[in-house]
Amino acid sequence: MPSLDFGFVIKVRGFKKVKLGESKLREAYVWGSYSTIEFHNVGIEKITSIKLKNAYPKEVNKGDLIDDWDYFDLSLNSTLKDYPENLKTLDKKWLSESSSMSSKDFKKHANIIKEKLKL
Repeated sequence: MPSLDFGFVIKVRGFKKVKLGESKLREAYVWGSYSTIEFHNVGIEKITSIKLKNAYPKEVNKGDLIDDWDYFDLSLNSTLKDYPENLKTLDKKWLSESSSMSSKDFKKHANIIKEKLKL
C-alpha cells in the first residue's frame, strides 16, 4: 500500500460539567468537550485546523449515580460525527454553536481538505 499523504490529528483540550438547575426530583447538567482537529501533510506540516466544542445537556434523577465520562464521551463523539458532515454541507447553526470560526473561514478550511483529499 502507498504511504499516507494526509491525515487528521484530534487533540482533546478538555472537558467540563456544569449544573444548569434542579427541582425536587431532577437535576439538569451539561457535559462539554473541547477539541482541536488539525489536517496535516503527514510528517511534514499542519495545513489547517479548527477548535471545536460540544455541549451535551441531560436531565437526571437526583440521587442517581452518574458516570460523567459516559456523557463526556457522547459529547466528543457528537463532535466527531458532526464535523465531517459539515465539511460536506455546512450547517451555519452548528458552526456558530461549535466554533468561533466564521462561515467564510470554515468554507476555506473545508475546501482545502476536500481539494487535498480529491473529494
